[in-house]
Amino acid sequence: MHYNPRSMSELPYLVPIALGLAPAAWFRLRARGRVHEVEAAPPRPVALVLGAKLLSPGVPTTLLVDRLEAGARLLELGKAERLVLTGLADEVEAMAGWLRGRGVSEERLVLDPTSARTIESFARARSHLGLESVSVITNPFHLPRALWLARAAGLEAIGVAARPGAAKVSRRTMARNWAREAVASLRAVWDVARR
Repeated sequence: MHYNPRSMSELPYLVPIALGLAPAAWFRLRARGRVHEVEAAPPRPVALVLGAKLLSPGVPTTLLVDRLEAGARLLELGKAERLVLTGLADEVEAMAGWLRGRGVSEERLVLDPTSARTIESFARARSHLGLESVSVITNPFHLPRALWLARAAGLEAIGVAARPGAAKVSRRTMARNWAREAVASLRAVWDVARR
């Protein structure tokens, strides 16, 4: 048997990814029929835009810009009246700045800058903002888990897929995001079970 030290050193990373595939597959199954493209999304009064890390202070990553573009388009189409921007303070400020820079008025934005994780965003949307029915805007790889967590928080949620715009995301970045999502799916089950 050929021994490859590099593949053995990667084993600790592969185990949680493999374990996370089962809940990730379950989330995808549960999300069927509840994920929509921007143009076909049913209207909801509020669309919740999930934050993501920044490229640098004040500068959203490509994946976050995709979410913001989807949110702005929902407003433009009359499929949402307001956008709730959720995440950490620096993310939310960058998101709001990006949207203001593209003509979205301040009164259409609700800032929720205290959520470090997706589960916290939904819990706050329900308990602090009093929301019951929302569109959830995030990238396609993140939507199944996000919708499952929204339901667990008591929200009636549909998903709006933030598809890549003009600036494409590299295959390596997407592969890393899908792998991260598998691990995060396992953690989501644990978090909901604890709560």
